[in-house]
Amino acid sequence: MDYILITPAKNEDNNISTLIKSIINQSIRPKAWLIVDDGSTDSTSQIIQKSIEENSWIMSIRLDDNKRDIGLHIAKVLELGFEYLKNYCAKDISYNFVGIIDADMIPEQTYFEQLLKHFYMNSKLGIASGGVYYNNMNKLIWEKSRSDHARGGARLIRNDCLEDIGHIPVYVAWDTVMNVKAKKHGWEVRQFKDVISIQSRKTNSGQGLWKGWVLFGERMYYMNYHPILMIGATFSALIKKPHFICIPLLYGYFISMIKKKDQINDKEIRDYFWNDRIKEIIKNLKYYI
Repeated sequence: MDYILITPAKNEDNNISTLIKSIINQSIRPKAWLIVDDGSTDSTSQIIQKSIEENSWIMSIRLDDNKRDIGLHIAKVLELGFEYLKNYCAKDISYNFVGIIDADMIPEQTYFEQLLKHFYMNSKLGIASGGVYYNNMNKLIWEKSRSDHARGGARLIRNDCLEDIGHIPVYVAWDTVMNVKAKKHGWEVRQFKDVISIQSRKTNSGQGLWKGWVLFGERMYYMNYHPILMIGATFSALIKKPHFICIPLLYGYFISMIKKKDQINDKEIRDYFWNDRIKEIIKNLKYYI
């Protein structure tokens, strides 16, 4: 059970060296790893190049300098990276899974081996991730998330599942769209809390914590979240630290509603978050414990 790996990187010279070391030391390495340098202006490019010189299975492509963006742009970067890596592997590299890992992640040494074991034991498992943690005064804190929600920044996707849903969705919140598409096509999606990846910064804080959560609220409106789901998301945010993140979350959602911003043009996704998601929560309460 082999996998290939993609990492988007933009000005990550504080993190990329640690990620590279952790991937090199994985108990099961990827058959090929592509780091997409999204026009970095710091020393990220030089660090990547040094790793390529020392490891033949690591490669990189460099894009033009772009403004840092965790929305639609990152989905385009991932799609471009996947197409490049797929064509590269078509020559003589076979794989069963596609992995995506952010440049600010530090997966434990057996991270991908543990996920592969879960896939081996469950042929219906389409997408899986471990739990995402951050370090707070030398104590690992889990970023609480549903166990039926695979995290976007450190996931594995079964190749058959990826082909079934039409590859990486080029949408804002691509990872959520991918999860929903997989479920709609009969695949299971799971997050395994005991498989650990440490994130150097909290989720949604890459552009500043306040702006990051405003964008998260905007994405919820974009996906057509029902107001009942927003109430649940607000309570969930309220119990997290810092507690104020519920404010920019709500602001992003309702300002988008007031301005009547565009929503995702995929009817299946819109219907899911307006109708099906609430029913799914009730049916699968065991996954929220």
